[in-house]
Amino acid sequence: MKIGTLSRAAFALVCGASLCGVAPAVNVVLLNEDFESYSDTSAMKAVWSINGADNGTLVDETFTQFVSLDDIEPRPIGAQAFPEGGKGVEHLGQGVLELDLAALNGGSPLVPTASQSIVLEGDIFDVGALGNKRLAVGIRNTSPAENIIEAGLYNGDLSGYQHRGILFPSTVENPNPNWAAWELPIELDRVDDADEIVSIADIGQAWHNYRVTVTPETITYEIDLKRDGINAATGEAGYDGTVTYELASTAGGYNNVRFGGPSNVSSLGNGFYGGAIFDNIKVSLVDAAAEPLVGDFNGDGAVDAADYTVWRDTLNTSVTAGTGADANENGIIDGPGAGSDYEFWATNYGATSTPAASGSVTIPEPTSLALVALGLVAVARRR
Repeated sequence: MKIGTLSRAAFALVCGASLCGVAPAVNVVLLNEDFESYSDTSAMKAVWSINGADNGTLVDETFTQFVSLDDIEPRPIGAQAFPEGGKGVEHLGQGVLELDLAALNGGSPLVPTASQSIVLEGDIFDVGALGNKRLAVGIRNTSPAENIIEAGLYNGDLSGYQHRGILFPSTVENPNPNWAAWELPIELDRVDDADEIVSIADIGQAWHNYRVTVTPETITYEIDLKRDGINAATGEAGYDGTVTYELASTAGGYNNVRFGGPSNVSSLGNGFYGGAIFDNIKVSLVDAAAEPLVGDFNGDGAVDAADYTVWRDTLNTSVTAGTGADANENGIIDGPGAGSDYEFWATNYGATSTPAASGSVTIPEPTSLALVALGLVAVARRR
């Protein structure tokens, strides 16, 4: 496990357990746990504290388990999870393994800011059997209990892949999502399946990656089924499911990272193996990306005549949606006309990504903009 930005006392404690690591100065990795450094379960639990039932076990490629009542012999789950060797923690739910995030952050809870987001990541290996699992990775504030974030396996509906965010300030328009399912690509559903829900049974045995990004005003939950980095619906790089909620963290922030049974609930099993393997748990402070400047087709931080040139030179061509001068994200460079890429450029003409100190963005008056546009059209005709 690699840990960065520690207080002196925490650094001494962690280095004594062979957990030291140096994180980049800008994007701070507070925790990067791959479980490879531990010799056995006892060594792992000397670092990860037990909360509730003691149901976590360090496993490797030799781990075997009976998955269903029909199994005559245990299945080689470890060899399937780690075909080239490796280690993770098998957990049966009911109880969690946790770390003090504040201790990893110099004694202060993690609080998202306008310039830096909190990012939680974790991998879960599931055998694909419908074992009514309740296993997740998450962060929260423990005193008082608030800002609870979790993502993983939960039998809240037929999907089984769920996330939640509770004990946040909420409104009628933006309630707390208490165990909600991602909208997953229907391409992942089995062709011989009667329903239209992508479930654990459809995906089968695989590693899955979960990522949660926390900003001051939002929380984004992402799931990469099969941990292949490919969105099944588009065939391009990306997560299979992404959803963002307007949830603002309380001032207490986050002082706890954990994995296992969410809120100490157990996996039911119901005749099937109810456990899973956790690996690659990571908590980072990442520079918040600035919102893209609409109409800035050449990416120079300003919407100006140069962007008009990009639009004009690629007019009526097909592109990957949202790239180049495709401001309306329909995959075609179009306009003039209502809702066209040209209209987005014209509406935002004069805007920059470095607004004045007042926070306002200067946009020219309609008359001035019309004169500019006419001048550009005239130039284009001369060319």
